[in-house]
Amino acid sequence: MSKQLLCLIGLVFSSFFCFGQTDTSQVKIEKVDHDELEEAFDDGGLSDIKNAIKIDLAALMAGSFTISYERQIAGIFWMEVGGGPILSYLGIEYPNKYGGDLSAFSDDEISAPSGGINFYIMPKVVGENTIFTVERSSLGLLYRYRKYKLDPPSGSSSSGTYEVTVNDFALYFGMVFELSDRLFFELAYGLGVRSTKYSEDLELEKANDFVVPLGLNIGYTL
Repeated sequence: MSKQLLCLIGLVFSSFFCFGQTDTSQVKIEKVDHDELEEAFDDGGLSDIKNAIKIDLAALMAGSFTISYERQIAGIFWMEVGGGPILSYLGIEYPNKYGGDLSAFSDDEISAPSGGINFYIMPKVVGENTIFTVERSSLGLLYRYRKYKLDPPSGSSSSGTYEVTVNDFALYFGMVFELSDRLFFELAYGLGVRSTKYSEDLELEKANDFVVPLGLNIGYTL
């Protein structure tokens, strides 16, 4: 009985040694294809998403403080949003040049709103520019909303304020010039339509006009 048990144990151990041996002469080492490896780990640029913040100098000249944020969504597709307060003056882009007849107000009164806000959103595509000597260019669809108040004109018996609401829709083209690794300047301009609506006590009809938005942005890449 003991001899049979010893024989069985020896058979088990010998089988382990047999299966554990490997013929290294038949092992093939395949060369790694780096192009295939990069393609396998390519995530479409999602791991290299960029963000940027910008301040629009042209908006400051026109009477609004606008700070914006843009983010790469996927590939060439970006989203940009911005906004801020309307200041106590209106520059060359705002007044009655695009908004109907405000003859009851003097130029100084038109150009001195008592408060307001502006907001915009713009999906866009961004790519390398091979025509101009710039880092990249973009083409977006801009929607911009502005609402501000005007004090009653001099000589008016009204004690309230009047509201002006402006909606812009435009195609917007931008060109980015790199100033350093993270700092950049963007020149942007567009063409679209503007709809201006006045509060009822102004007794003015809604006005529709063309608009040519301009952007002079200083930006920083995050």
